[in-house]
Amino acid sequence: MKALGFLIAPIAAITFALPLAGTANAGPAGKHAYGGGGIYKVATYTPRINQRIKNQRRRIARGIRNGDLRRGEANRLVNRLRTIKQARRFAARDGVVTFRERARLTNMLDRNSRVIRRLKNNRRVAF
Repeated sequence: MKALGFLIAPIAAITFALPLAGTANAGPAGKHAYGGGGIYKVATYTPRINQRIKNQRRRIARGIRNGDLRRGEANRLVNRLRTIKQARRFAARDGVVTFRERARLTNMLDRNSRVIRRLKNNRRVAF
């Protein structure tokens, strides 16, 4: 009877622990970065960088509408944004966007923001 008890206890512990092990990382889907629960989804989540890219795209479009940006200037800015998005995809390719990669992307966006401001506020006007 004792030998049977030593076999049943570990099996019972494993049986009850296995269903709980899968819920450790899973959160409510769509609520935050953990939605759907995987470490890779969290590690490549870059909401600030995504938002800054959208904001810069809007600033370029607004500059074209207002006539502050000429066609060549706008094309150059769009190409710079395309390069930044490509760098973001490359950084996320291995499943983790490291602190250094985020810093590099942030610096690229900072520099692009300065270029947008400089080109929108120069004396050249689109016709």
